[in-house]
Amino acid sequence: MMTLNSLFKTCIDITFFLLVPVVVFFPGAVLYMLIFPQQKIINANIPFMDDGLTIASVVFLFAFFVEFVLFFVGFYHLKKLAGLTLKKKNFFSQDVVTKLKRIGQFFSICGGSSLVLLISFKLATLSNKISFHFGFSETQLLLFLFIIGIFFLMLSTAFKKAIAYKAEKDFTI
Repeated sequence: MMTLNSLFKTCIDITFFLLVPVVVFFPGAVLYMLIFPQQKIINANIPFMDDGLTIASVVFLFAFFVEFVLFFVGFYHLKKLAGLTLKKKNFFSQDVVTKLKRIGQFFSICGGSSLVLLISFKLATLSNKISFHFGFSETQLLLFLFIIGIFFLMLSTAFKKAIAYKAEKDFTI
């Protein structure tokens, strides 16, 4: 029978392995689209490539790929954290603190720099149109990722203090 902890770990593992092909095949697919712009195999809507291949479009594509790699590495540390805490039941260790801190660093850097990149992209392609979006937008999702990153950083600090308090308690007894 599958417990809730093993179900959670399995979901994280499946999600991680579904992200791997994106990291592996994204650069090749973009390079293929850039070399063969008239191809019909890969249909992608890349808004800043409407005028063709420019230095700005290559920089934005590279920056978006770097942002995804940052998210991927943060998710990799989340997968490792799930293995430490859910499988081995090892909550209060330095490895858990390190993984929490790394997850927080990668998610907050990814969310914050993606917000800056998105805002600069919107300013670079500024037109005379004003539009409003209701519901979830990419800005809200990136802000949420940034906040989750900060949460993981705070959680790592709390776990670090808990380990220190536990060590002090064990030392005094």
